[in-house]
Amino acid sequence: MKNTLALAVAALLAACGGSSDSSPNPGEPNDTFAQATPIAIGTPVVATISADGELDYYEFTVPLGGATVRFQTFDRGGTACDPSNRGVDPSVVVYDGSQQWVAADEDGGLQPYCEDVTVSLAGGTNYVLVTGWDPTPFVYTLELTFP
Repeated sequence: MKNTLALAVAALLAACGGSSDSSPNPGEPNDTFAQATPIAIGTPVVATISADGELDYYEFTVPLGGATVRFQTFDRGGTACDPSNRGVDPSVVVYDGSQQWVAADEDGGLQPYCEDVTVSLAGGTNYVLVTGWDPTPFVYTLELTFP
């Protein structure tokens, strides 16, 4: 139920272009596709979810011809996501260049509350959304890699 509710709220906020973020954060505002923060595959991003339902959009470029990309989340240190690490609990939604949903993960990673999803994407600009739920705030690490 949590997975479905989390992704439904994220999709609703995304459609409305809204966010409940009110604190400074590197890359902010990045609450919509138009405001997506550019990131590079292979370079971890450390950011903050400061309120329930905050949206952090990132855009990245997949090489021409397409590629398989792995999306993983961790805590600030890049090692875990669990209650003993201050409740780090992000959700990840991947979108293609047309801003159409491709894949999502909520607590499906190797460790409790981490995300780990691998998808094949077309070359060009694609997007990933990170959002989070209670408890907030928390600092997360997002890693995009070629598996």
